[in-house]
Amino acid sequence: MPITQRILGAALGRLPKFISPAQHAFIDYAMAATFLAAGAALWKRHRRAGISAFLCGSAAAVNGIITDYPGGLFAMIDFETHGQVDASLAGITIALPRLMGFSSDRQSRFFDLEATLQTAAATLTDYGQGQAGRAPIKMPDFSRKRRAA
Repeated sequence: MPITQRILGAALGRLPKFISPAQHAFIDYAMAATFLAAGAALWKRHRRAGISAFLCGSAAAVNGIITDYPGGLFAMIDFETHGQVDASLAGITIALPRLMGFSSDRQSRFFDLEATLQTAAATLTDYGQGQAGRAPIKMPDFSRKRRAA
Protein backbone atom coordinates (compact mmCIF):
# COMPACT_ATOMS: atom_id res chain seq x y z
CA MET A 1 0.00 0.00 0.00
CA PRO A 2 1.43 3.43 -0.90
CA ILE A 3 2.66 5.71 1.85
CA THR A 4 -0.24 8.17 1.44
CA GLN A 5 -2.74 5.39 2.17
CA ARG A 6 -0.77 4.33 5.26
CA ILE A 7 -0.62 7.89 6.55
CA LEU A 8 -4.34 8.37 5.96
CA GLY A 9 -5.14 5.09 7.68
CA ALA A 10 -2.97 5.99 10.66
CA ALA A 11 -4.48 9.49 10.97
CA LEU A 12 -8.07 8.32 10.68
CA GLY A 13 -7.43 5.25 12.84
CA ARG A 14 -7.37 7.49 15.91
CA LEU A 15 -10.87 8.81 15.23
CA PRO A 16 -13.97 7.09 16.61
CA LYS A 17 -15.56 4.43 14.40
CA PHE A 18 -18.93 5.91 13.51
CA ILE A 19 -19.92 4.27 10.21
CA SER A 20 -22.49 1.53 10.82
CA PRO A 21 -22.80 -1.63 8.70
CA ALA A 22 -25.85 -0.21 6.89
CA GLN A 23 -24.05 3.05 6.14
CA HIS A 24 -21.00 1.11 5.02
CA ALA A 25 -23.16 -0.94 2.64
CA PHE A 26 -24.51 2.28 1.11
CA ILE A 27 -20.96 3.61 0.69
CA ASP A 28 -19.85 0.32 -0.90
CA TYR A 29 -22.60 0.33 -3.50
CA ALA A 30 -22.12 4.06 -4.20
CA MET A 31 -18.40 3.41 -4.81
CA ALA A 32 -19.19 0.46 -7.07
CA ALA A 33 -21.66 2.58 -9.05
CA THR A 34 -19.12 5.40 -9.34
CA PHE A 35 -16.47 3.03 -10.66
CA LEU A 36 -18.87 1.44 -13.15
CA ALA A 37 -20.07 4.84 -14.38
CA ALA A 38 -16.47 5.99 -14.76
CA GLY A 39 -15.66 2.80 -16.66
CA ALA A 40 -18.46 3.54 -19.10
CA ALA A 41 -17.37 7.17 -19.47
CA LEU A 42 -13.71 6.28 -20.00
CA TRP A 43 -14.25 3.30 -22.28
CA LYS A 44 -13.87 5.03 -25.66
CA ARG A 45 -11.26 7.66 -24.87
CA HIS A 46 -9.03 5.77 -22.40
CA ARG A 47 -9.57 2.03 -22.62
CA ARG A 48 -7.06 1.00 -19.92
CA ALA A 49 -8.60 3.38 -17.37
CA GLY A 50 -12.07 2.16 -18.35
CA ILE A 51 -11.09 -1.47 -17.86
CA SER A 52 -9.50 -0.62 -14.52
CA ALA A 53 -12.63 1.20 -13.38
CA PHE A 54 -14.81 -1.76 -14.39
CA LEU A 55 -12.52 -4.11 -12.47
CA CYS A 56 -12.67 -1.97 -9.32
CA GLY A 57 -16.42 -1.46 -9.58
CA SER A 58 -17.08 -5.15 -10.09
CA ALA A 59 -14.84 -6.11 -7.17
CA ALA A 60 -16.51 -3.59 -4.87
CA ALA A 61 -19.98 -4.78 -5.89
CA VAL A 62 -19.13 -8.46 -5.41
CA ASN A 63 -17.58 -7.71 -2.01
CA GLY A 64 -20.83 -6.07 -0.93
CA ILE A 65 -23.08 -8.74 -2.41
CA ILE A 66 -21.34 -11.62 -0.62
CA THR A 67 -21.11 -9.91 2.80
CA ASP A 68 -23.34 -10.72 5.75
CA TYR A 69 -24.58 -7.17 6.38
CA PRO A 70 -27.57 -5.01 5.39
CA GLY A 71 -27.50 -4.87 1.60
CA GLY A 72 -25.60 -8.12 1.19
CA LEU A 73 -27.42 -10.76 -0.84
CA PHE A 74 -25.39 -13.84 0.05
CA ALA A 75 -23.91 -14.16 3.54
CA MET A 76 -20.66 -15.79 2.40
CA ILE A 77 -18.22 -13.63 4.40
CA ASP A 78 -18.61 -11.83 7.71
CA PHE A 79 -18.41 -8.06 8.11
CA GLU A 80 -14.89 -8.10 9.55
CA THR A 81 -13.57 -10.08 6.58
CA HIS A 82 -15.37 -7.60 4.32
CA GLY A 83 -13.31 -4.83 5.95
CA GLN A 84 -10.07 -6.65 5.21
CA VAL A 85 -11.13 -7.08 1.59
CA ASP A 86 -12.01 -3.36 1.44
CA ALA A 87 -8.51 -2.45 2.59
CA SER A 88 -7.05 -4.72 -0.08
CA LEU A 89 -9.30 -3.20 -2.74
CA ALA A 90 -8.07 0.27 -1.81
CA GLY A 91 -4.51 -0.91 -2.39
CA ILE A 92 -5.44 -2.47 -5.71
CA THR A 93 -7.32 0.68 -6.74
CA ILE A 94 -4.32 2.90 -6.20
CA ALA A 95 -1.98 0.40 -7.91
CA LEU A 96 -4.03 -0.23 -11.06
CA PRO A 97 -2.96 2.93 -12.95
CA ARG A 98 0.67 1.88 -12.61
CA LEU A 99 -0.07 -1.76 -13.41
CA MET A 100 -2.11 -0.81 -16.47
CA GLY A 101 0.43 1.77 -17.66
CA PHE A 102 -1.42 5.04 -17.24
CA SER A 103 -0.05 6.38 -13.95
CA SER A 104 1.19 9.56 -15.66
CA ASP A 105 -2.19 10.26 -17.30
CA ARG A 106 -4.73 12.52 -15.63
CA GLN A 107 -7.20 9.62 -15.39
CA SER A 108 -5.03 8.11 -12.66
CA ARG A 109 -6.13 10.89 -10.28
CA PHE A 110 -9.64 9.39 -10.21
CA PHE A 111 -8.17 6.13 -8.87
CA ASP A 112 -6.10 8.02 -6.28
CA LEU A 113 -9.25 9.79 -5.05
CA GLU A 114 -11.32 6.61 -4.95
CA ALA A 115 -8.59 4.73 -3.06
CA THR A 116 -8.45 7.56 -0.53
CA LEU A 117 -12.23 7.42 -0.06
CA GLN A 118 -12.14 3.62 0.25
CA THR A 119 -9.43 3.87 2.91
CA ALA A 120 -11.38 6.52 4.82
CA ALA A 121 -14.59 4.48 4.75
CA ALA A 122 -12.82 1.29 5.81
CA THR A 123 -10.95 3.04 8.61
CA LEU A 124 -13.99 4.83 10.05
CA THR A 125 -16.29 1.80 10.01
CA ASP A 126 -17.20 0.04 13.24
CA TYR A 127 -16.62 -3.58 12.27
CA GLY A 128 -17.53 -4.64 15.81
CA GLN A 129 -21.19 -4.19 14.91
CA GLY A 130 -21.49 -7.69 13.55
CA GLN A 131 -24.71 -9.60 12.99
CA ALA A 132 -25.11 -10.40 16.69
CA GLY A 133 -24.83 -6.73 17.66
CA ARG A 134 -27.62 -5.26 15.56
CA ALA A 135 -31.34 -5.68 15.34
CA PRO A 136 -32.63 -7.32 12.18
CA ILE A 137 -33.78 -4.90 9.50
CA LYS A 138 -37.41 -5.15 8.58
CA MET A 139 -37.87 -4.86 4.85
CA PRO A 140 -41.17 -3.51 3.54
CA ASP A 141 -43.42 -6.03 1.82
CA PHE A 142 -43.92 -4.84 -1.76
CA SER A 143 -45.72 -7.94 -2.95
CA ARG A 144 -49.21 -7.52 -4.31
CA LYS A 145 -51.29 -9.44 -1.87
CA ARG A 146 -55.01 -9.47 -2.31
CA ARG A 147 -56.81 -8.05 0.63
CA ALA A 148 -59.81 -9.84 2.00
CA ALA A 149 -62.95 -7.87 1.23
